[in-house]
Amino acid sequence: TPVAHRDFLLFKKLEKLSCSQPRFTPARLNRKLQTSFPALQSKAVASKVITCWLTSRAVQFAQRPGATKADRVMSICLYSYFRMIQIMDAANHIMTESEAAEFHGCTMRHLRAYVWLHQNGMSLHAPRQMPGRRCWLLL
Repeated sequence: TPVAHRDFLLFKKLEKLSCSQPRFTPARLNRKLQTSFPALQSKAVASKVITCWLTSRAVQFAQRPGATKADRVMSICLYSYFRMIQIMDAANHIMTESEAAEFHGCTMRHLRAYVWLHQNGMSLHAPRQMPGRRCWLLL
């Protein structure tokens, strides 16, 4: 949506991040089936910046008054995934022992959050349970 893309561009500017990502439009969404959820197409660097932006917005969303457990778990899931990317980017091809331990911790946190979301009706393959997926309102 235009609002989401403007927010993304402002976020990039404030965080001094650089990437070329076209506007978020329905034509740029990848949907294999009519019932599947849309997936935004982007290149590697843009994907990392988009992940950073979505993580930031998810954390803000989860910290608001009235946030549900699902909102908080979704932000944990996204943050731990983003942190995994940061650790891999910072590693010099081979992780140190401390980097590997932090990466393992983030990976396990991400997987636990993902499983909790899946078990509690936030599965991407359960379109009838959309009301519980408040995080998707970010876009």
